[in-house]
Amino acid sequence: PWSPLTEGMAVGGFVNRDPWMAQAFAKALQQRPAARVLIFMGGYHGLKLVGGEVTIGGAHERFDHWFAGYLGDAGTPVYSVFTDAVLDSGHGASRLYDQLATSYPGQNVALALDTLSDQIRMPLHPVRAERSHLEFLPLRFAMRSTVDAIVLLNRTRPITVFDGVYDLER
Repeated sequence: PWSPLTEGMAVGGFVNRDPWMAQAFAKALQQRPAARVLIFMGGYHGLKLVGGEVTIGGAHERFDHWFAGYLGDAGTPVYSVFTDAVLDSGHGASRLYDQLATSYPGQNVALALDTLSDQIRMPLHPVRAERSHLEFLPLRFAMRSTVDAIVLLNRTRPITVFDGVYDLER
């Protein structure tokens, strides 16, 4: 949560989170080099070759990559799938979703990216909130250079929240 932090601390935490996660994950992978791992992460953590600039209040800082990009820099092969749906803004997180979703009304589909997706030169919408802004850098790139596939969620439903604590070990 950003509210109890200074703007500079919040920006620093945002910028350092993905390299710290990737470093800890790569260290764990070194202990089991033959392991194959499937990771589910929300947001933009699966972007391989894109960075950005985050602004919170008056503080801003650039970063080179997201989690998957830092893993790739460390030599870990990554196959990444980007999941997108309509946001509160009325469009998807990506312009790719905005263009493709109408071809699959009411359907959830997964698509491998190819040369057709390269035509959308600014594939990600910037993210704007009350006191924060996230811009992707570079602005122009081919989406398939940073993810391998996309899941379009045209039919979503709210998450069901369960009360209480559950023993996942049972």
